[in-house]
Amino acid sequence: MTQQNDPKWEVVDEIPGERPKEAPSQPAKTPLFKRKTLWLGVGIGVALVFAIPVLRILAGNLIRAWWLWLPIAAYYLYRRLR
Repeated sequence: MTQQNDPKWEVVDEIPGERPKEAPSQPAKTPLFKRKTLWLGVGIGVALVFAIPVLRILAGNLIRAWWLWLPIAAYYLYRRLR
């Protein structure tokens, strides 16, 4: 095959007649404490604690062990805000 039989190639950015793909838009990030789902979950959790005595005991134990979960919560917030 000779050099003359090869087609001439051209580099193009887009093919004519094709619509370019749109970049996926990222959802807007709302702050953690402004989310409705967070406050809905907190409200349901508080209602369950008041309604079920066993959960009230577990919540009391969790509050007494604040020094265990406070560093975990602080690390989680640090990672979310970074």
